[in-house]
Amino acid sequence: MNAPPPSQQVSIIRNLIKTTTLDTKHPAYLISSKWLSNWKVAIGFNNFQPKDMMIKEINNKELLSNDGLRTDITENVDYEIITSVVWDKLYGWYKGGPAIKVNVEYDEVEKRNVAVIHKTNFRIYFKEEMRPFSFSIYQSIKSIKETACKSFGVDPNRTRLCDFPDRNRNIALDDSRSLKFYSIVDNDHYLLLETQRDDGMWVTVTHRSNNNNNNSLLSNSPSMQTIIAGASDPGVCGLTNICNSCYLNSALQCLCHTPIICDFFLKNENWRLQVNNDNKKGSNGHVVDLFCELMHDMWSGNNNKIRPSELKNAIGEKAHQFAGTSQQDSQEFLMHLMDILHEDLNRVKTYSTVDPVFGDGSNDQKTAEMSWERHKKINDSFFVDNFHGLLRSRLICPNCHKKTIVFDPFMSLTIPLPIPRTLSPKFIFVPYDLTQPRIEMQLSVVSPATVPEYVEEISQRIHRNVKDIVFAERPPNATILNWRSTISAQAPCYAFEIPPHSEASVFACARLVAPKEINNTPVVTELDGIFLVEIPREDATPEEVQAACEQRFAPFWKATPKDFIIENENLLEFKAALCHDIKSNFTEKEKMKARAVIHPLMKSRFDRERHLKVVSSTPIEVLLNPDLIQNTENFDWSLLRQKEVDVSEAEIEKRKKVTLEECFKIFQKDDVLDMNNKWHCPHCDTFVCANKKMDLWKAPEVLIIHLKRFLHTASSHLKLDINVKYPSLLDIAPYIIGPKDEEEIKYSLYGVIEHMGSLGGGHYTAHVYHHLKKKWYSFNDDVVKPARPAAAHNKDGYVLFYVKANDNQKKQMKEKKPEKIEVTEEMIKQMFIPKIMLPIVDLNNRTHRKSSSRPAVKLQPPAETVKMFDVEEIRKNIFRSQQLQQQQQQQQQHIYQQQQVQQQQNGNQDSVKNKQDNQVKPENH
Repeated sequence: MNAPPPSQQVSIIRNLIKTTTLDTKHPAYLISSKWLSNWKVAIGFNNFQPKDMMIKEINNKELLSNDGLRTDITENVDYEIITSVVWDKLYGWYKGGPAIKVNVEYDEVEKRNVAVIHKTNFRIYFKEEMRPFSFSIYQSIKSIKETACKSFGVDPNRTRLCDFPDRNRNIALDDSRSLKFYSIVDNDHYLLLETQRDDGMWVTVTHRSNNNNNNSLLSNSPSMQTIIAGASDPGVCGLTNICNSCYLNSALQCLCHTPIICDFFLKNENWRLQVNNDNKKGSNGHVVDLFCELMHDMWSGNNNKIRPSELKNAIGEKAHQFAGTSQQDSQEFLMHLMDILHEDLNRVKTYSTVDPVFGDGSNDQKTAEMSWERHKKINDSFFVDNFHGLLRSRLICPNCHKKTIVFDPFMSLTIPLPIPRTLSPKFIFVPYDLTQPRIEMQLSVVSPATVPEYVEEISQRIHRNVKDIVFAERPPNATILNWRSTISAQAPCYAFEIPPHSEASVFACARLVAPKEINNTPVVTELDGIFLVEIPREDATPEEVQAACEQRFAPFWKATPKDFIIENENLLEFKAALCHDIKSNFTEKEKMKARAVIHPLMKSRFDRERHLKVVSSTPIEVLLNPDLIQNTENFDWSLLRQKEVDVSEAEIEKRKKVTLEECFKIFQKDDVLDMNNKWHCPHCDTFVCANKKMDLWKAPEVLIIHLKRFLHTASSHLKLDINVKYPSLLDIAPYIIGPKDEEEIKYSLYGVIEHMGSLGGGHYTAHVYHHLKKKWYSFNDDVVKPARPAAAHNKDGYVLFYVKANDNQKKQMKEKKPEKIEVTEEMIKQMFIPKIMLPIVDLNNRTHRKSSSRPAVKLQPPAETVKMFDVEEIRKNIFRSQQLQQQQQQQQQHIYQQQQVQQQQNGNQDSVKNKQDNQVKPENH
């Protein structure tokens, strides 16, 4: 080995890492993490001193198996990826190996070059044949198609590759894209190779997973976006889960079934005139274009499921947290998507600076109008018109005490839930005042409770204001306390009161000890070890520690109350065994000697916690003069080891359900902003924890209510599994403080996003009302089922979708029983319409795309809409009536045939003829 000195190696490799990156023109190399880690330690690569240890040759053998590179290895655990120049340098110095070379390809989703460690297995169908292939997910669709065509012996110029999940044809794949772009990354995924006929039609002949006898799928569209995945009713279409995309699917189902959105994108041919192609805040119209295509695909009636990969990737380009495969929050995704759609349709072409609007409460109407006008100057779109409401916030500054009124637009109304309370573990509250008793407590607190919440509950329990506390636990037989950020049930726990103090002060735990005799041997034993002493500063001298302890324990040096009786057995035993004859080096009047067990005092290692910054991990031992404390006239024994037991458990209100009305009341309560959400007061120009109260001023046409199930604080993260009861018809009027034209403002529920599982992992589903079929459906990714209306009201509701109800909906919701009506012949004819058709939709009129993605769909709606009765129920009744008529006709035919046979047997032709004239023949229906 001819490696240079360690310092030179560090300099050379650091420079190469800094100046070179992965390049698609050159391979990358894998190197053992174990070997590389040892090398870094030996040469001092991470700013440490080099160690005198032998560096062996590179050993990558543990990364390999008999079949090549192991499939179970992980980057940064088993191996690291380095550039070819770094490998060449390390290999030149240390030799070894073997060299593990991998290709570098471009990841168009993450916009960077990546090393391809393993290829992914795929199965490609062509006609009735299937063959296995292995490709990189970063490889272009064109190169994959060419490889498949070569294998099947097909001209690649007349073919295209399609996604084929579960052997159901999905979208055609663009040659210029990669598999990663479409989120096709799983092993053994199916792909489909289609050929084009001379007349332009695409032909596929293959086995299908559904029960469809027609194996030949024909499409007359040359578009790369054509979708033929099996017929279904319009709007009854599932969405394929693309690597944890259930959050996306549930949000899209609710959005795509919003009646006003359906009208805008499916009935309105001129919506494209509103696309803002130059708005950098949006996607230049790309996302809204793909969203419209998805809407058409879902409502065409041609698909039972769709893979929304293009839309997902386009959204991921604008909001990078949605670009990967990790689970995300459905409500957060919904807001990002709606915001992008709004910006893509924003009618405002040029932006101007607008000043914020503040009010003082004297004229809220004028302040609200000015705030809305300000909002519309920079935000004016279909989504603003129908989904944006207005909130009124009243803020009071704790410094200048001035009131400020602010009006803010909202697209989703976040409503807090009541936080469930639980019983804390039992603990002992230790007042700082030595004359106050210690109290054993068990509190009703939110779970997990913060220190300020414990402070508030303790203050209410003891009927005085406690400023701050700090928790500590004392394991059995331990001589020191362990400071904790919250209460633990593992060991006896204490909550020490912290009095107001200077910033330089530090509080240490003090043990009161004194000498006593055990088997004629003097030993130092603890009287009590549950005291805090305020030391003036962390680096206090021994003299300062002594003075602080003398001041702290001054209340002990007075006579014990005459009516006090020592009941604590340990104290009785201790007092009897006090050893006052030993030479303890006390002067006659010296009361105590204090010393820090470790000097200087050290602050707790929990300095990250504000309430633990003031405590020291160094205990103080206070040795008491045995001659003085034995005399009850000199020492108050009543202050030792005494506690007032409060064993009454706090009552917990067990609530299985809460109503949406209760949640709105919590929403309207006053609140004080925490340290992480300070507000900038325009009067005193400072950020403050203001007192804030929010109210609903104006509700939009479509009201999206977000139930705040997930709580994130500095100390905890949890999900509230509370069953919230929400109505099918919501009267929002009681919660609106702005102008109202009606006493009742009713909203009808039409969609629910549900989250099942815990905070760390779960699954999103949706229940959606189909406004054309007048039915509820359950959407669980690509599984779609009819659902009862009650199924939309479940304990997992997370985001609620309400639309302003019309007069008919209000009336129907009030009626307990459906109105009985007479079904006329004209109504019956209307019932025989096969299905409610979509309005005319022409996708060829897209002005900002070079070519249409699918042919025009010409579907005429029924001339007249049937109202005031259940369409499906009447269909069923008509079907039953038809069945009954058929049965009667069959019975009559059977009787007629039997009579004919009998007449022929009698041989009396005249009689037969006469009888036939009198026979009852079946009617033709």
